[in-house]
Amino acid sequence: MKMPRTIAQSCFLGMILGACSLSPSVPLATMTPPPQVVGDTFFTGCAYLDVNSNGEIDAEDARLGGFTFVVTLAGGAGFGAETSESCCAFAGVPAALPREAWPVVARMELPDDVPYAPIGPAEVTLLYPESQADFLFGVP
Repeated sequence: MKMPRTIAQSCFLGMILGACSLSPSVPLATMTPPPQVVGDTFFTGCAYLDVNSNGEIDAEDARLGGFTFVVTLAGGAGFGAETSESCCAFAGVPAALPREAWPVVARMELPDDVPYAPIGPAEVTLLYPESQADFLFGVP
């Protein structure tokens, strides 16, 4: 039993033989376009304890776990993740962000049971994907 050829197979054979044409009787709707590529956008947020009380993030400052890093898009949608003592939080937005979503605002939410207060701004504006926001905390 002979199997019918697809348009691509016919054209490929036609190119090898020097001729390729699409017949008007062959419906082009049977061709499937390639899937659209969708990328995600990620942001990183770190929480530090100002161990030496100098008001700056430096090598002595310890990372804080249990804090929630939140990224809010210009349209109001928010995405977040929790920090740990060993690493920062990674907030992922499940799409490539259009221009209307920028700028985004990042903040670090404290757990209810910690005795720390923010040092510096409570929110940071991020202008680019793959940005990192660092937040410093101290004992009031």
